[in-house]
Amino acid sequence: MCILLIQPAYPWGTHIYPPNGLMSLGARLMAAGHTVRLADENIEGRKNPLVDRPEMVGVGILGAPYAPMAIRTAMRLRKLGYSDTIVFGGEFVNRLTPEERAVLFDSVGPWACTFPFAIPSAEETSMSPMLEQLPERILAAYFRNEFCLYTSTGCAFNCHFCAAEKGTKERFRTAEVWHDETRTIARLVKRYAGVIPSYEIYLSSLDVAQTPKKMEEMLRIAHENFAREGVRLRVRGLATAKCVVRAVEQDENVFDRWHSYGLTCLGIGVDGADPEVWRREGKLHNTESDVAAAFAALQSANILPEALMVVGFADDNLRALALGAIACREYTHAGIRGRPFLGKKLAPGNEGWKCDPSAVDELLRNPEKLLDLDFGAFGGNITHPNWKQRAVANLSYAASVAYLKLFSPFGCPTQPLLPTQSIPRPLRPFARLWNRALPGDK
Repeated sequence: MCILLIQPAYPWGTHIYPPNGLMSLGARLMAAGHTVRLADENIEGRKNPLVDRPEMVGVGILGAPYAPMAIRTAMRLRKLGYSDTIVFGGEFVNRLTPEERAVLFDSVGPWACTFPFAIPSAEETSMSPMLEQLPERILAAYFRNEFCLYTSTGCAFNCHFCAAEKGTKERFRTAEVWHDETRTIARLVKRYAGVIPSYEIYLSSLDVAQTPKKMEEMLRIAHENFAREGVRLRVRGLATAKCVVRAVEQDENVFDRWHSYGLTCLGIGVDGADPEVWRREGKLHNTESDVAAAFAALQSANILPEALMVVGFADDNLRALALGAIACREYTHAGIRGRPFLGKKLAPGNEGWKCDPSAVDELLRNPEKLLDLDFGAFGGNITHPNWKQRAVANLSYAASVAYLKLFSPFGCPTQPLLPTQSIPRPLRPFARLWNRALPGDK
Protein backbone atom coordinates (compact mmCIF):
# COMPACT_ATOMS: atom_id res chain seq x y z
CA MET A 1 0.00 0.00 0.00
CA CYS A 2 1.20 3.53 -0.82
CA ILE A 3 0.92 5.78 2.24
CA LEU A 4 1.46 9.55 2.39
CA LEU A 5 2.51 11.12 5.71
CA ILE A 6 2.07 14.89 6.05
CA GLN A 7 3.78 17.25 8.48
CA PRO A 8 1.50 20.34 8.75
CA ALA A 9 3.03 23.77 8.49
CA TYR A 10 4.16 25.61 11.60
CA PRO A 11 1.46 28.20 12.37
CA TRP A 12 3.85 31.15 12.29
CA GLY A 13 6.15 31.35 9.28
CA THR A 14 8.62 28.59 8.53
CA HIS A 15 10.00 26.37 11.27
CA ILE A 16 11.87 23.45 9.78
CA TYR A 17 12.38 20.63 12.26
CA PRO A 18 12.48 16.91 11.41
CA PRO A 19 9.18 15.32 12.58
CA ASN A 20 10.52 12.33 14.51
CA GLY A 21 7.05 10.96 15.13
CA LEU A 22 6.30 10.76 11.42
CA MET A 23 9.81 9.49 10.65
CA SER A 24 9.39 6.69 13.15
CA LEU A 25 5.90 5.88 11.90
CA GLY A 26 7.13 5.86 8.30
CA ALA A 27 9.93 3.43 9.12
CA ARG A 28 7.51 1.15 10.94
CA LEU A 29 5.09 1.21 8.00
CA MET A 30 7.97 0.37 5.67
CA ALA A 31 8.96 -2.53 7.92
CA ALA A 32 5.38 -3.79 7.56
CA GLY A 33 5.78 -3.82 3.77
CA HIS A 34 4.23 -0.49 2.74
CA THR A 35 5.56 2.27 0.49
CA VAL A 36 5.80 5.59 2.35
CA ARG A 37 6.29 9.18 1.22
CA LEU A 38 6.70 12.26 3.42
CA ALA A 39 5.33 15.71 2.59
CA ASP A 40 6.50 18.50 4.90
CA GLU A 41 4.46 21.66 4.37
CA ASN A 42 7.20 23.72 6.02
CA ILE A 43 9.46 22.84 3.08
CA GLU A 44 7.08 22.13 0.20
CA GLY A 45 4.42 24.70 0.97
CA ARG A 46 1.03 24.17 -0.62
CA LYS A 47 2.12 21.86 -3.42
CA ASN A 48 -0.38 19.13 -4.25
CA PRO A 49 0.72 16.19 -2.06
CA LEU A 50 -1.58 13.74 -3.88
CA VAL A 51 0.41 13.54 -7.14
CA ASP A 52 1.51 9.96 -6.34
CA ARG A 53 -2.11 8.92 -5.66
CA PRO A 54 -1.66 7.58 -2.12
CA GLU A 55 -4.04 4.90 -0.90
CA MET A 56 -3.92 6.23 2.67
CA VAL A 57 -2.93 9.56 4.24
CA GLY A 58 -1.63 10.23 7.75
CA VAL A 59 -1.30 13.70 9.31
CA GLY A 60 0.93 14.33 12.35
CA ILE A 61 -0.04 16.68 15.20
CA LEU A 62 2.78 17.16 17.68
CA GLY A 63 1.14 19.76 19.93
CA ALA A 64 -2.04 21.81 20.29
CA PRO A 65 -0.91 24.73 18.04
CA TYR A 66 -0.49 22.29 15.15
CA ALA A 67 -4.08 20.98 15.42
CA PRO A 68 -5.76 23.81 13.47
CA MET A 69 -3.05 23.51 10.82
CA ALA A 70 -3.78 19.78 10.52
CA ILE A 71 -7.50 20.53 10.12
CA ARG A 72 -6.65 23.00 7.34
CA THR A 73 -4.49 20.37 5.65
CA ALA A 74 -7.29 17.82 5.84
CA MET A 75 -9.81 20.23 4.35
CA ARG A 76 -7.39 21.03 1.50
CA LEU A 77 -7.00 17.31 0.79
CA ARG A 78 -10.77 17.04 0.49
CA LYS A 79 -10.87 19.93 -1.97
CA LEU A 80 -8.16 18.18 -4.01
CA GLY A 81 -10.38 15.14 -4.28
CA TYR A 82 -9.14 12.81 -1.56
CA SER A 83 -12.22 11.14 -0.08
CA ASP A 84 -10.76 8.21 1.86
CA THR A 85 -9.91 8.01 5.56
CA ILE A 86 -7.37 10.48 6.96
CA VAL A 87 -5.40 9.10 9.91
CA PHE A 88 -4.51 11.71 12.55
CA GLY A 89 -1.76 10.91 15.05
CA GLY A 90 0.89 12.37 17.31
CA GLU A 91 1.27 13.36 20.94
CA PHE A 92 -1.66 15.78 20.82
CA VAL A 93 -4.06 13.17 19.41
CA ASN A 94 -2.85 10.49 21.85
CA ARG A 95 -3.88 12.66 24.81
CA LEU A 96 -7.48 13.16 23.61
CA THR A 97 -10.37 10.90 24.58
CA PRO A 98 -12.35 9.22 21.77
CA GLU A 99 -15.19 11.68 22.39
CA GLU A 100 -12.84 14.68 22.13
CA ARG A 101 -11.38 13.36 18.89
CA ALA A 102 -14.86 13.07 17.41
CA VAL A 103 -15.65 16.71 18.26
CA LEU A 104 -12.40 17.88 16.65
CA PHE A 105 -12.24 15.70 13.53
CA ASP A 106 -15.82 14.87 12.51
CA SER A 107 -15.97 17.96 10.27
CA VAL A 108 -13.20 16.69 7.96
CA GLY A 109 -14.96 13.56 6.73
CA PRO A 110 -13.77 9.96 7.27
CA TRP A 111 -10.97 9.86 9.84
CA ALA A 112 -9.17 7.50 12.18
CA CYS A 113 -6.37 7.60 14.75
CA THR A 114 -4.72 4.28 13.92
CA PHE A 115 -3.85 2.43 10.74
CA PRO A 116 -5.94 -0.71 10.12
CA PHE A 117 -3.01 -3.10 10.24
CA ALA A 118 -0.22 -4.11 12.64
CA ILE A 119 3.16 -2.36 12.63
CA PRO A 120 6.27 -2.95 14.79
CA SER A 121 7.03 -0.84 17.86
CA ALA A 122 8.95 2.44 17.72
CA GLU A 123 11.52 1.19 20.25
CA GLU A 124 12.44 -1.75 17.99
CA THR A 125 12.45 0.03 14.59
CA SER A 126 15.25 2.17 13.19
CA MET A 127 14.33 5.32 11.26
CA SER A 128 17.24 4.73 8.86
CA PRO A 129 15.17 3.30 5.96
CA MET A 130 12.81 6.28 6.13
CA LEU A 131 15.64 8.80 6.35
CA GLU A 132 17.60 7.26 3.49
CA GLN A 133 14.68 7.50 1.05
CA LEU A 134 13.91 11.18 1.69
CA PRO A 135 14.51 13.57 -1.23
CA GLU A 136 17.72 15.59 -1.20
CA ARG A 137 15.91 18.90 -0.62
CA ILE A 138 14.24 17.57 2.56
CA LEU A 139 17.41 15.99 3.93
CA ALA A 140 19.35 19.20 3.35
CA ALA A 141 16.67 21.27 5.08
CA TYR A 142 16.51 18.95 8.07
CA PHE A 143 20.19 18.31 8.77
CA ARG A 144 21.43 21.85 8.26
CA ASN A 145 19.36 22.79 11.30
CA GLU A 146 18.89 21.56 14.85
CA PHE A 147 17.01 18.30 15.22
CA CYS A 148 16.06 15.74 17.86
CA LEU A 149 17.49 12.31 18.62
CA TYR A 150 14.73 9.90 19.65
CA THR A 151 16.26 8.23 22.72
CA SER A 152 13.36 7.26 24.98
CA THR A 153 9.81 8.01 26.10
CA GLY A 154 8.11 8.14 29.48
CA CYS A 155 8.67 10.04 32.72
CA ALA A 156 8.28 8.81 36.29
CA PHE A 157 7.02 12.18 37.56
CA ASN A 158 3.56 13.67 37.22
CA CYS A 159 3.65 17.47 36.91
CA HIS A 160 0.05 18.68 36.60
CA PHE A 161 0.64 21.18 33.79
CA CYS A 162 2.68 18.78 31.66
CA ALA A 163 0.94 17.05 28.73
CA ALA A 164 3.74 14.57 27.98
CA GLU A 165 3.66 10.85 28.72
CA LYS A 166 4.17 10.92 32.48
CA GLY A 167 3.82 8.71 35.50
CA THR A 168 5.33 5.84 33.51
CA LYS A 169 8.60 3.96 33.38
CA GLU A 170 11.13 5.21 30.82
CA ARG A 171 11.30 3.10 27.65
CA PHE A 172 14.48 3.16 25.55
CA ARG A 173 15.22 2.25 21.96
CA THR A 174 17.02 -1.08 21.62
CA ALA A 175 20.82 -0.97 21.33
CA GLU A 176 20.73 -2.46 17.81
CA VAL A 177 18.23 0.13 16.58
CA TRP A 178 20.15 2.97 18.25
CA HIS A 179 23.44 1.84 16.68
CA ASP A 180 21.92 1.72 13.21
CA GLU A 181 20.06 5.01 13.48
CA THR A 182 22.92 7.08 14.91
CA ARG A 183 25.30 5.74 12.25
CA THR A 184 22.90 6.96 9.56
CA ILE A 185 22.34 10.32 11.25
CA ALA A 186 26.09 10.87 11.71
CA ARG A 187 26.59 10.43 7.95
CA LEU A 188 23.76 12.85 7.17
CA VAL A 189 25.07 15.46 9.60
CA LYS A 190 28.51 15.22 8.01
CA ARG A 191 27.05 15.59 4.52
CA TYR A 192 24.85 18.60 5.24
CA ALA A 193 26.33 20.35 8.31
CA GLY A 194 30.01 19.41 8.17
CA VAL A 195 32.25 17.83 10.77
CA ILE A 196 31.62 20.65 13.27
CA PRO A 197 27.88 21.41 13.14
CA SER A 198 26.83 24.84 14.36
CA TYR A 199 23.94 23.41 16.37
CA GLU A 200 23.24 21.15 19.32
CA ILE A 201 21.13 18.01 18.89
CA TYR A 202 18.24 17.70 21.31
CA LEU A 203 17.63 14.43 23.19
CA SER A 204 13.98 13.38 23.30
CA SER A 205 14.10 11.96 26.85
CA LEU A 206 11.78 13.74 29.27
CA ASP A 207 14.46 13.33 31.97
CA VAL A 208 17.88 12.19 30.79
CA ALA A 209 18.98 11.47 34.38
CA GLN A 210 16.12 9.24 35.52
CA THR A 211 17.83 6.08 34.17
CA PRO A 212 21.46 7.27 34.07
CA LYS A 213 23.25 3.99 33.29
CA LYS A 214 21.09 3.33 30.23
CA MET A 215 21.30 6.94 29.08
CA GLU A 216 25.08 6.84 29.37
CA GLU A 217 25.14 3.80 27.12
CA MET A 218 23.04 5.69 24.55
CA LEU A 219 25.34 8.72 24.70
CA ARG A 220 28.46 6.58 24.37
CA ILE A 221 27.12 4.74 21.31
CA ALA A 222 26.10 7.99 19.61
CA HIS A 223 29.46 9.58 20.40
CA GLU A 224 31.35 6.60 18.96
CA ASN A 225 29.28 6.55 15.77
CA PHE A 226 29.72 10.27 15.21
CA ALA A 227 33.45 9.98 15.94
CA ARG A 228 33.80 7.26 13.28
CA GLU A 229 32.51 9.80 10.75
CA GLY A 230 34.82 12.48 12.15
CA VAL A 231 31.82 14.55 13.29
CA ARG A 232 31.71 16.45 16.57
CA LEU A 233 28.64 15.49 18.58
CA ARG A 234 27.03 18.21 20.70
CA VAL A 235 23.78 17.36 22.46
CA ARG A 236 21.47 18.98 24.99
CA GLY A 237 18.62 17.59 27.04
CA LEU A 238 16.17 18.01 29.89
CA ALA A 239 16.22 16.61 33.43
CA THR A 240 14.80 17.05 36.91
CA ALA A 241 16.98 18.40 39.67
CA LYS A 242 16.15 15.38 41.84
CA CYS A 243 17.42 12.86 39.27
CA VAL A 244 20.57 14.89 38.55
CA VAL A 245 21.41 14.97 42.26
CA ARG A 246 20.66 11.27 42.67
CA ALA A 247 22.85 10.39 39.66
CA VAL A 248 25.78 12.33 41.16
CA GLU A 249 25.28 10.67 44.54
CA GLN A 250 25.53 7.28 42.84
CA ASP A 251 28.53 8.26 40.67
CA GLU A 252 30.25 11.62 41.18
CA ASN A 253 31.94 11.48 37.75
CA VAL A 254 28.82 10.68 35.73
CA PHE A 255 28.42 14.12 34.17
CA ASP A 256 32.13 14.45 33.42
CA ARG A 257 31.78 11.34 31.26
CA TRP A 258 28.58 12.61 29.67
CA HIS A 259 30.34 15.84 28.80
CA SER A 260 33.11 13.84 27.12
CA TYR A 261 30.39 12.07 25.09
CA GLY A 262 29.05 15.40 23.83
CA LEU A 263 26.53 16.67 26.40
CA THR A 264 27.03 20.44 26.36
CA CYS A 265 23.80 21.77 27.90
CA LEU A 266 21.22 20.34 30.29
CA GLY A 267 17.96 22.06 31.16
CA ILE A 268 16.55 21.57 34.65
CA GLY A 269 12.77 21.78 35.04
CA VAL A 270 12.79 24.48 37.73
CA ASP A 271 9.43 26.10 36.86
CA GLY A 272 9.45 29.13 39.09
CA ALA A 273 10.90 29.68 42.53
CA ASP A 274 7.87 29.31 44.80
CA PRO A 275 7.59 26.00 46.72
CA GLU A 276 3.84 26.58 47.03
CA VAL A 277 3.51 26.59 43.22
CA TRP A 278 5.61 23.43 43.04
CA ARG A 279 3.22 21.72 45.42
CA ARG A 280 0.16 22.94 43.55
CA GLU A 281 1.52 21.82 40.18
CA GLY A 282 2.59 18.39 41.38
CA LYS A 283 6.34 19.13 41.29
CA LEU A 284 6.87 17.56 44.69
CA HIS A 285 10.30 16.35 43.54
CA ASN A 286 11.58 19.95 43.40
CA THR A 287 13.43 21.43 46.37
CA GLU A 288 15.56 24.56 46.52
CA SER A 289 18.57 22.54 47.72
CA ASP A 290 18.27 20.00 44.89
CA VAL A 291 17.96 22.74 42.25
CA ALA A 292 21.10 24.47 43.54
CA ALA A 293 23.02 21.18 43.81
CA ALA A 294 22.01 20.12 40.29
CA PHE A 295 23.21 23.38 38.75
CA ALA A 296 26.49 23.16 40.68
CA ALA A 297 27.08 19.59 39.49
CA LEU A 298 26.57 20.56 35.86
CA GLN A 299 28.85 23.58 36.10
CA SER A 300 31.51 21.42 37.73
CA ALA A 301 31.37 19.12 34.68
CA ASN A 302 31.57 22.10 32.24
CA ILE A 303 28.01 21.49 31.08
CA LEU A 304 25.96 24.65 30.57
CA PRO A 305 23.03 24.53 33.02
CA GLU A 306 19.72 25.84 31.77
CA ALA A 307 16.78 26.83 33.97
CA LEU A 308 13.57 25.77 32.23
CA MET A 309 11.03 28.12 33.78
CA VAL A 310 7.34 27.46 33.13
CA VAL A 311 5.89 30.37 35.12
CA GLY A 312 2.89 32.68 35.25
CA PHE A 313 0.06 30.16 35.60
CA ALA A 314 -3.47 31.48 35.84
CA ASP A 315 -3.51 30.53 39.54
CA ASP A 316 -0.22 32.27 40.41
CA ASN A 317 -0.36 35.18 42.84
CA LEU A 318 1.85 38.27 42.88
CA ARG A 319 4.45 36.58 45.07
CA ALA A 320 4.86 33.63 42.72
CA LEU A 321 5.06 35.87 39.65
CA ALA A 322 7.67 38.13 41.29
CA LEU A 323 9.78 35.20 42.48
CA GLY A 324 9.82 33.70 38.99
CA ALA A 325 10.98 36.94 37.38
CA ILE A 326 13.64 37.52 40.04
CA ALA A 327 14.92 33.96 39.67
CA CYS A 328 15.47 34.43 35.91
CA ARG A 329 17.70 37.42 36.66
CA GLU A 330 19.58 35.65 39.47
CA TYR A 331 20.23 32.58 37.32
CA THR A 332 21.82 34.80 34.68
CA HIS A 333 24.30 36.20 37.21
CA ALA A 334 25.09 32.65 38.35
CA GLY A 335 26.10 31.55 34.84
CA ILE A 336 22.85 29.69 34.14
CA ARG A 337 20.89 30.16 30.93
CA GLY A 338 17.23 30.99 31.51
CA ARG A 339 14.48 29.63 29.28
CA PRO A 340 11.11 31.02 30.45
CA PHE A 341 7.68 29.98 29.20
CA LEU A 342 4.23 31.09 30.27
CA GLY A 343 2.28 28.31 31.97
CA LYS A 344 -0.98 27.19 30.39
CA LYS A 345 -3.52 25.39 32.54
CA LEU A 346 -5.10 23.75 29.51
CA ALA A 347 -3.07 21.26 27.51
CA PRO A 348 -4.39 17.91 26.25
CA GLY A 349 -3.80 15.27 28.89
CA ASN A 350 -2.82 17.57 31.74
CA GLU A 351 -4.83 18.07 34.94
CA GLY A 352 -6.41 21.35 33.82
CA TRP A 353 -7.68 19.73 30.63
CA LYS A 354 -9.32 16.93 32.63
CA CYS A 355 -10.97 19.33 35.09
CA ASP A 356 -12.56 21.88 32.73
CA PRO A 357 -14.70 20.03 30.15
CA SER A 358 -16.63 23.13 29.07
CA ALA A 359 -13.43 25.01 28.16
CA VAL A 360 -12.10 21.91 26.36
CA ASP A 361 -15.30 21.59 24.34
CA GLU A 362 -15.06 25.25 23.34
CA LEU A 363 -11.49 24.74 22.13
CA LEU A 364 -12.24 21.58 20.16
CA ARG A 365 -15.29 23.10 18.46
CA ASN A 366 -13.20 26.17 17.55
CA PRO A 367 -9.76 24.64 16.84
CA GLU A 368 -8.17 27.95 15.82
CA LYS A 369 -8.28 28.83 19.53
CA LEU A 370 -5.80 26.00 20.18
CA LEU A 371 -3.12 28.31 18.77
CA ASP A 372 -3.19 30.25 22.04
CA LEU A 373 -2.12 27.19 24.08
CA ASP A 374 1.49 27.56 22.92
CA PHE A 375 3.67 27.81 26.04
CA GLY A 376 5.70 30.51 24.31
CA ALA A 377 2.65 32.76 23.90
CA PHE A 378 1.45 35.51 26.19
CA GLY A 379 -1.68 34.70 28.14
CA GLY A 380 -5.09 35.50 26.71
CA ASN A 381 -8.67 35.15 27.91
CA ILE A 382 -8.59 31.47 26.91
CA THR A 383 -5.65 30.57 29.16
CA HIS A 384 -5.87 33.31 31.83
CA PRO A 385 -9.54 34.29 32.32
CA ASN A 386 -8.92 36.89 35.08
CA TRP A 387 -7.81 40.02 33.22
CA LYS A 388 -5.98 41.53 36.19
CA GLN A 389 -3.98 38.41 36.93
CA ARG A 390 -3.38 37.93 33.18
CA ALA A 391 -1.93 41.44 32.87
CA VAL A 392 0.51 40.87 35.73
CA ALA A 393 1.48 37.38 34.48
CA ASN A 394 2.15 38.74 30.99
CA LEU A 395 4.17 41.64 32.40
CA SER A 396 6.27 39.26 34.50
CA TYR A 397 6.83 36.96 31.50
CA ALA A 398 7.72 39.88 29.19
CA ALA A 399 10.14 41.31 31.76
CA SER A 400 11.93 37.97 32.12
CA VAL A 401 12.28 37.43 28.37
CA ALA A 402 13.41 41.02 27.79
CA TYR A 403 15.98 40.91 30.58
CA LEU A 404 17.50 37.70 29.27
CA LYS A 405 17.60 38.91 25.67
CA LEU A 406 19.25 42.17 26.70
CA PHE A 407 21.61 41.13 29.48
CA SER A 408 22.19 37.39 29.49
CA PRO A 409 25.46 36.30 27.82
CA PHE A 410 23.55 33.22 26.66
CA GLY A 411 20.66 35.16 25.16
CA CYS A 412 17.10 33.89 25.45
CA PRO A 413 15.83 31.15 23.10
CA THR A 414 12.19 31.82 23.99
CA GLN A 415 10.18 33.77 21.40
CA PRO A 416 7.16 35.53 22.98
CA LEU A 417 4.18 34.94 20.69
CA LEU A 418 0.99 36.96 20.76
CA PRO A 419 -2.29 35.10 21.47
CA THR A 420 -4.00 35.80 18.15
CA GLN A 421 -7.37 34.30 19.16
CA SER A 422 -7.66 36.27 22.42
CA ILE A 423 -7.15 39.81 21.19
CA PRO A 424 -9.66 42.09 19.39
CA ARG A 425 -10.25 40.97 15.81
CA PRO A 426 -8.91 44.20 14.19
CA LEU A 427 -5.54 43.63 15.89
CA ARG A 428 -5.15 40.00 14.85
CA PRO A 429 -3.40 40.70 11.52
CA PHE A 430 -0.71 42.64 13.39
CA ALA A 431 -0.35 39.84 15.94
CA ARG A 432 0.08 37.31 13.13
CA LEU A 433 2.76 39.50 11.54
CA TRP A 434 4.59 39.71 14.89
CA ASN A 435 4.48 35.95 15.34
CA ARG A 436 5.70 35.25 11.81
CA ALA A 437 8.59 37.66 12.25
CA LEU A 438 9.98 35.73 15.23
CA PRO A 439 12.46 32.91 14.68
CA GLY A 440 11.36 29.49 15.93
CA ASP A 441 12.39 28.35 19.40
CA LYS A 442 15.55 26.24 19.60
